[in-house]
Amino acid sequence: MLEKEKIALFDMVTADLSFSSLIENIQKKIFDNPIMITNTYFKVIAMSTDTDFNDDVWNYAKKYHCCSKESILSFREDSASKRLFSQNKSFLYKTNLGKNIPRILGRIAKNDVVYGYIIIFEINHKLEDIDIQKSNLVCKVLSPLLANKTTNDSIYNSRREYFYLNLLHINENNKLEIENEILQFQWDFKSYFQVLSIICPTDKSHYIYLSNEINKIAQDVTSFIYADQILTVLNFNDENIKNTYIKQIQQLLIDFPVKIGISRTFYDLSELKVYFHQALRARELGVLIHKNEILYPFYQYEYYDMIAHYPSKEWPSLICNEYHLLKTYDTVNHTQLLQTCITYFLTGSKVSKAAQELGIHRNTLLYRLSTIEEIIHKNSSDVKILDLIYHSRLIDQLMQVQDSSIYDPDS
Repeated sequence: MLEKEKIALFDMVTADLSFSSLIENIQKKIFDNPIMITNTYFKVIAMSTDTDFNDDVWNYAKKYHCCSKESILSFREDSASKRLFSQNKSFLYKTNLGKNIPRILGRIAKNDVVYGYIIIFEINHKLEDIDIQKSNLVCKVLSPLLANKTTNDSIYNSRREYFYLNLLHINENNKLEIENEILQFQWDFKSYFQVLSIICPTDKSHYIYLSNEINKIAQDVTSFIYADQILTVLNFNDENIKNTYIKQIQQLLIDFPVKIGISRTFYDLSELKVYFHQALRARELGVLIHKNEILYPFYQYEYYDMIAHYPSKEWPSLICNEYHLLKTYDTVNHTQLLQTCITYFLTGSKVSKAAQELGIHRNTLLYRLSTIEEIIHKNSSDVKILDLIYHSRLIDQLMQVQDSSIYDPDS
């Protein structure tokens, strides 16, 4: 049975056709009905082009090269979707989206790994059992081709890595297509994400090895080489799990002089590019300002980042006089009043907690606060003054590294 079709498929596959040309030939010589091949996120890989007909799925795919969010959700709500996602045999679909135009749906898989789907529309002639058998045959023939295509497109890339790379290049031209892929991928993901930008300044020859080792930590930890660094994306539901991942990465890299920038936690995958730049910026700023550290969370460097986009010639004017007074006093008298003031602010003006952080007696802290008031002529518990002094210190730190062009907005 299907001997003629098997011979035709053999001739097509061995003719070294492009994938698009192969699908055009399969449509003409095997089905004589319009067909579409998608990946597992319903992004169109190829579709026959010699037929036009009025179907929402077909029209949208022809225009945007993917299935619409609405059609994907509608299909998933239909019980028939379970057959496509779970069974290896093609079937006739004539409910929901297939109510007006029935279609055969089939899964293209190899060794239980799904690489895509086939859709055959009932346009030129009625679909029958023989067409379902043909679909099963075509799926079997296409599975190694799609498996090989996926491998060649991203030789080092896992499924998630390939998707993350697409997200890093999102723009107005491909946004709609990628958002549809996000919709498909969200079933595989947990709720939250965080991006790590990792660099080892002394030796980048280990990057592939280190990236592969990080990938072994957990399925929800995805690491790959991108833009001359190791980019790692964490996916999690629980902050404690995320912190465990970061500790494991630190332990794994303990023998390497790495620097790690960490983005804020986010949940919208379409914003991955934004949070990648957060991690990158945190690492770049952190290495300059606190070069002896290893981890640089963006929330600790976002103020530096904002100021770095302000004209550098204006930076000195943003530093308050109280900061200058305390810094000068410390320099002349070899004291630590400025740090005392900042620690007092960061501990919520709590005397006992600030004293503990500074490693001094409570009475010593009270004496220092009294001295600070005499110098700046302001109440040491005035939150506005403390805030100004704290942020003045951040600006001053940035000024110390402004020779680096990457941090000087005027360069």
